[in-house]
Parts: sequence; C-alpha cells; structure tokens
Amino acid sequence: MKALVVDHIHQAGINILNKYCEGVTIAIGLSSEEFAEKIKDYDIVIGRATHNTPRIEYPILEKAGRLKVIGIASVGLDRFDVEYATQKGVKLF
Repeated sequence: MKALVVDHIHQAGINILNKYCEGVTIAIGLSSEEFAEKIKDYDIVIGRATHNTPRIEYPILEKAGRLKVIGIASVGLDRFDVEYATQKGVKLF
C-alpha cells in the first residue's frame, strides 16, 4: 500500500507508515487541484482538520479509486466528507 501524508504528523507516525507501506509521500500544502491529481495513486491518506489538509469531499473522493483509509491525526471531521467516504467503503480513523 502507498500512503500520502498531507499535514504535519509526529515522526513516530511516519515511521509506522514506513514500516507497513511500500511507499510514503509527504506532501504538505497541496492545492485542491494538486491533491485531486495526487490522491488517485494512494491507498491511505493521512491528514488533519487544519488548513494544511485539503478538503476531502465528493469531487476528490470520486478520483480516489484506490483509497481505502483516511487517517485523521487530529480532532474534528469538518474537512472530510464522512458520509460519502463511508458509502465508497473508505474507512476513517
């Protein structure tokens, strides 16, 4: 699996991803357009409910054919379309 980290997380989290994923990309500060293009190549996206994490909503989720997990490394879900992600079978943690 490949993981995309789109916001600041602790190095211990990066280490865990490196242990279990075949590839980890850290790309903080992506525009919505860059994120929509990049997400289609990843199984896991790790973000936070901050301005650094692009909104993960319907239009972007439609392009995320491989996406299986959205990891939220903070409190709050306002940047994530939980209902649509769940309908697509994407797990949010």
